[in-house]
Amino acid sequence: MTQGRLVETFELKEVQSGEDAGCLWVTLGFSSKLRKFDVLHVVCGKDNAPESISADTGLYFERFDQAHSCCGRATSIGVRTTTVRIDLSPAETRALGFRGPVTFVNCAKVTGFEKAITVFRAFAQHSRGKNVIVRTHSKNLDRRASSGRVAVGANPYQYVVDYQEDVQAALDNLRQDVFRSGQYYGADRGAKTPDEALERAGEAGTRSILDIRRITEKPDYFCAARVHGADLIRYFGTDKPTLAMVENCEAFWMDIERGMARCVVIYEAGVPRKLFFAGYSFD
Repeated sequence: MTQGRLVETFELKEVQSGEDAGCLWVTLGFSSKLRKFDVLHVVCGKDNAPESISADTGLYFERFDQAHSCCGRATSIGVRTTTVRIDLSPAETRALGFRGPVTFVNCAKVTGFEKAITVFRAFAQHSRGKNVIVRTHSKNLDRRASSGRVAVGANPYQYVVDYQEDVQAALDNLRQDVFRSGQYYGADRGAKTPDEALERAGEAGTRSILDIRRITEKPDYFCAARVHGADLIRYFGTDKPTLAMVENCEAFWMDIERGMARCVVIYEAGVPRKLFFAGYSFD
């Protein structure tokens, strides 16, 4: 088993957002094993609102009922051009019925996503939303698409696992875990192995780490190329990047081609702690 918590990935089906007298809110609609029509409500109280909850309570999260809800003191939300990643503490994760951090991907360019980005930006202006980080680069992505470097509709994905020296073994374990979780495109096709799932997915691939079979030194299709040496300095300004540095580095994401992935060693206090896998789907 892969050590560490897998990042669950869901494709957005519907997005709504808005502002009420005392709060800002975003609702993310998706499909999960718990509900075909699942939903996650994210609510941020305004600083000037009547004090119904204390400012240090953080954001409020609720899925399809209040039995699946929590206030996220340890929560961070990273919003990018096509994704929303939410990191919760283990207790908060259990309360919401997730398996770990979650990423919502706007594969189908759902109406309302751009407005939600604006609302998330507003979250960050209030004390309860201080851990919300919005980094978008739609113009650069449009240039990538128009130049043919990445196909329109290619979807980003990312995973974080505990560090081990044998990176190929870490990739193999991660693929097995994602395959067992069913969190990939084409999971309903009855494949018995990760490689069979990839074969049955056809040209579109699985839109997940199952598309990646081996670790390489240079980028290639079906491969995760290691990022090291001069590239670490070029992207992150250090040879010991943190998770936040990698997730929020526009140049790093811009250089990933469709059907390929990259692997970065993540450091905490100068010590290698995690492996970060990031890629783009074939289609």
